[in-house]
Amino acid sequence: MLGVNWTEYFHPTWAIQLEHPLQWGVSSQAADGSEFLLLAAPQDDNGCQPHIVIRRIVQTSDAILNLDCYIDDLVPSLMGSEVGFSFLERGEFTHRNGNRCVYLEYGSEPEGVCLKTRTCFVTLNSSSTFVFSCSASSPAWNRYTDLFNHIVLSSSDKSDLNLLSF
Repeated sequence: MLGVNWTEYFHPTWAIQLEHPLQWGVSSQAADGSEFLLLAAPQDDNGCQPHIVIRRIVQTSDAILNLDCYIDDLVPSLMGSEVGFSFLERGEFTHRNGNRCVYLEYGSEPEGVCLKTRTCFVTLNSSSTFVFSCSASSPAWNRYTDLFNHIVLSSSDKSDLNLLSF
């Protein structure tokens, strides 16, 4: 699914709001027929902290609803990484829209370099889990494009935890 021009896929009024071009995306169908879209785009000028979102399209109106999971909305205390310190962290939080999000994070940040690998999975319903991985480095974003291939769509709501082991 890499290389697709996703801005052409979305509602034009939403695409105009993008501050950066989309890097990649993938879609998944929820049990109720709603379509969930996983998107990634550079967040800032130095390539650190990629902008990862999941949005939902309402089939009836073709309108984009509010974020179902917006990784940048994580409670700051959950992020807890330090420069030059390797970390492995798991956190669970409830988004302001009521959805439950769980994430695992592992990586390192040598001084002057931003290098993180983050995995987050979001429960869409009782029997389906949307899993994705992301990584970014400054300034060579494209060097880590291959890491974005680690996108897993699973029908299991428990066994996915095995996929997230380090």
